[in-house]
Formats: sequence, C-alpha cells, structure tokens
Amino acid sequence: RDLFTPGTVKQVRIEQLDPVPEVSDMLSLSDLRVVATSEALQRRPRWFQTLAAAQNYAHWNPAYSILAAVDMSVARFQTRGFTGFEGLITQPANLRYLQERFSPQQEFSATQLEGYATCPFRFWASDVLKVREVDAPGQFTDFGRRGDIVHEILRELHSQLEPTNEAIPESAVETFRKLLTERLGQELTGSDLLAALLRIEQRLLDEWGHEYADQWASYHETIRDSAGAFLKPALFEVSFGTPHTQDLAAESRPYLTLGSAQNETRIRGRIDRIDVGEVSGQPVFNIIDYKTGRKPSTTASQMTSGRSLQLVLYALATQRLNLVGSNSLPLQAGYWCLRETGWAPVNKPPKAGPNGLEPHADWLALVDVLDELVPRLAAGIRAGRFPVYNTDPTCMSYCPYRTVCRVTQIRPLEELLAKHWEP
Repeated sequence: RDLFTPGTVKQVRIEQLDPVPEVSDMLSLSDLRVVATSEALQRRPRWFQTLAAAQNYAHWNPAYSILAAVDMSVARFQTRGFTGFEGLITQPANLRYLQERFSPQQEFSATQLEGYATCPFRFWASDVLKVREVDAPGQFTDFGRRGDIVHEILRELHSQLEPTNEAIPESAVETFRKLLTERLGQELTGSDLLAALLRIEQRLLDEWGHEYADQWASYHETIRDSAGAFLKPALFEVSFGTPHTQDLAAESRPYLTLGSAQNETRIRGRIDRIDVGEVSGQPVFNIIDYKTGRKPSTTASQMTSGRSLQLVLYALATQRLNLVGSNSLPLQAGYWCLRETGWAPVNKPPKAGPNGLEPHADWLALVDVLDELVPRLAAGIRAGRFPVYNTDPTCMSYCPYRTVCRVTQIRPLEELLAKHWEP
C-alpha cells in the first residue's frame, strides 16, 4: 500500500468466520478444494467434479483423498462391527505375512498373549510393526536393570543358604548386602551424577534385603498354616521353550503346548523361582514371580479373558513338562512384591480329598478355559484381528501409542454399532 498515494487503494474489511469462501471469491486451488467439498456435501457436485479433473495439483489430487476419508468415516461411524479402518487386516498379502510370522511353529510368550488380549491394536503396533517407544533423554533409574540385579542377588543368596532352614538366618541379611555391593560394583558410573544415583540405588536395595528376610518368614508361616508344609527354593530362572538369549540355551526345556491338532499353540517362558515340598506325601510346588514394582492386578476375570496369563501358564508348564518331577501338583502361584508385602498368591491351594490332595475346582476350570483360550488368541493374531479396543478407560493416559490410536472415537459407538471385542 505504501507504493500508492494514501487513499488510492481502498481497504475492505471482510468479517466472516465461515472458512468456506464464496464461489466468486475463490483465488486458489486450496479455495477450490474447500468450496468443492462444501458444495458436494450439499448435493451440488459440480465443483467437486472440477477438482477431481484438475491436473497436476501439487502432484497429488486431494479429491481422491477426500473420497477415501469419506469411506473411512462411513466405516468408523456408520458401519456395525469393526472394519479395516479399526484394526482388521484384510489385504491377502498382509494376512499371508501374519500367518508366516506367527505360524504354528511360533512360540508365544505369556507377555505377548496378555498384550494381545489386553489391547490388540497396541500388540499390532509393538509386536507386528515393531514400533518402539522413544526413551526420554537424560539420566533416570533403569527399573528393568534394577529387576535383573535383584533376581541375580536372590538367586545367589538362596544358593548359599542351608536348604533345610525354614527361616532365613540372621547372616543372610549380611550376605544380601555383600552380594549387593559386589553386584553394583560392576555397574559403570561414568559421571558424578550416575555415581550418586548408584549410591541411592544401593541404599534402597539394602533396605529391601532387610524386608526380604521378614517377607520370607511370613511366606513360610502362611504356607505352613494353609497347607501344613515347608517349601524350599529349588529352581531359579527356569526356561522352557526357545530361550530369549543365547546364554540360556543350555537351560532350555521343551515348550508348553496348549490346544490340539490344528489349534495347537506353543508357549515359551522363564520362571523366576520354583519352590518344592510335600503335602501328605504328595509332591507340590509354588510358582514365584518377583516384582520390584507394584503388584499387578490379577483377578479371575482377567485370567479367563487372557489379560493375566503368566502365572497360570508357568504353573501348567511346571506340571506338564515335569520341571520338578512327575505327579507334582501346583500348590499356589503368586507374585513376590519386594517393595510391598512380599508373597501374594493368585489362586486357591488344592484340597484334601478321598484320594489325597486334589486340585481346587477353580484351578481345573481355569485350565480348561486356557486350553481353549490360548489357541484362540493365537488364531486371532494370525487372522489379522487387531481391533482398536481396550477395557481400561484410562489407557490413553499412559499408552505410548496414544497419538496414533483412535479408541476414544470408538468407545461412544460400542453399543450403538456393536464395536465390541472379546479375546
């Protein structure tokens, strides 16, 4: 305006909140796109036809993208059940890949099956597409490494204890502290900050050593009161199926098989600890999974739906693969929460019957469910069924894939359009 004499160029203020320009005011192909779409929605397709016929629109014609978006919108918001826009794989080439990638020879881990049953879309992103969460930069506590260190220390601690002792001796606390000092001494510091974090870690784990002694006494008291037995740690880091790492290859056992014939599904895993003993002459065992964080939520419905399978599968593997001898029965399976209360079983122990110790009816029913459920989960993965569905209403607050997930769009339509999934 400075090039002209003041007042020569007349200014007109257009106060319009509608982003769609008038047809007479279209000045660019972008304006044409907006007007054409608006007109088409009002059943006046002439401008949309003009848009579709436009040549070399930035090397890509948006008219076809708009039509594809319409198809997606119809599938998501007007079609009953899940569709290809909500996690169902339909392309034959992709289905063939899944059938090869997760063939009958594939050995699933409990974590994989739990992940699929909990959120199929997250399983698709993490286990099929291999999209990994990006770690935040900076120094922080490596909780996975902490768990590995605690596992190593406890394994070494129990290998040095007298196996016939029912309670951990007073010297065990000092042994724990010594093993902790030696193990943390192997960690690299590299900076004053890392060295300080390591000292804090040692102080925390040292407190856990004292608490573990009390938890051990409480554990044996509970087992003695409920089953009249003393169980001693017998096996540590027991692998079955193909091991995760090469250094465990020598310790590997056969895989666990669930289902039969064409539905046969193979399971692999690694059990933190197996305690063995006898009840009225019957060999029994406990499955123990160490937890250095919070105790996982484990309910009957979570186990029968596949969302909490680990402990049950580990108990089945121990029994069916004869990891502690033939004819042994699972007494209990549970988590050992080191930072909380210690032993926390998830199943009811066997009961004395006319023919001796008999598995609890709930346990037998659960085993029957898993023999059918686990092959069904594997079949769903091979069939490319990864619907955007999660029963946890708060999942979007912590999921690393929340920026690409559309579960909040699906939930309001769950009942109206039957967008519901059961593993």
